[in-house]
Amino acid sequence: MGTSRSDADPDTRTRIVLAAGELFAQRGLDGVGVRDIVTRAGVALSAVNYHFGSKTELYTACLRYVLEEHIHVTRLFDALIQDPGDRSAADTVAALLDGARAFVSATFAAEQPEWFGRIFMRAWLELPAKQFALLRDTLAPLDDALRRLAGRHRPDLSRTQVQIMINGLYAKVHMSMLAKDVILEDLACADYDAHYLAGLALDVARGVTSTLGLPDPATIHGAGRAGGEIDAGPAPGAAGAEKRPERNGAHG
Repeated sequence: MGTSRSDADPDTRTRIVLAAGELFAQRGLDGVGVRDIVTRAGVALSAVNYHFGSKTELYTACLRYVLEEHIHVTRLFDALIQDPGDRSAADTVAALLDGARAFVSATFAAEQPEWFGRIFMRAWLELPAKQFALLRDTLAPLDDALRRLAGRHRPDLSRTQVQIMINGLYAKVHMSMLAKDVILEDLACADYDAHYLAGLALDVARGVTSTLGLPDPATIHGAGRAGGEIDAGPAPGAAGAEKRPERNGAHG
């Protein structure tokens, strides 16, 4: 069967990616059929074959769309990655915190679909080895920058210890996506607020600074203040801490 002009339309390709990405984020690669995708996108089956060739390639295209257009980790951490090598510890921490803030904001931005962050998280678990290179190559500049920082500030750390630190940077954000419904229920709120996201970004940065013996991000004067408050607020139970309503069945 031949290819129609509508099948070849670039707008058709984008519609397929947006429809498929949402489904993949909800159900995973194996939980979505091609017919589910064409029904959601309102296109012919031939259009999927024309643009992508297979469901796995379509999944990869969805992930690429998110990583290159919306959660571009290299761009978000650009100031940290472009370290000239003689940057002060304070400036390094400021660049790290700004990157962490940008990463958190891009993942949980209210103006973009939630599936962007979800498919980024899912891809770690279900991408075939061949397609996993996309994730590895996308994250490599940040990972390499963090390894250079470790070599400069904590040369005694083993390769394994450094890798665990790097893993933790992504894991903190992914956990807030993976367990979002449970976390919001515990917090008794409808969505993550600025207070939570600021605290998450601070914790992401602290995972690196505590490992490398760098100053705490909250103590750096002016570190990333333009992006919002660093201070995540008083600790639970402290004077002035916000009291959130308890949900039914909460621990006493």
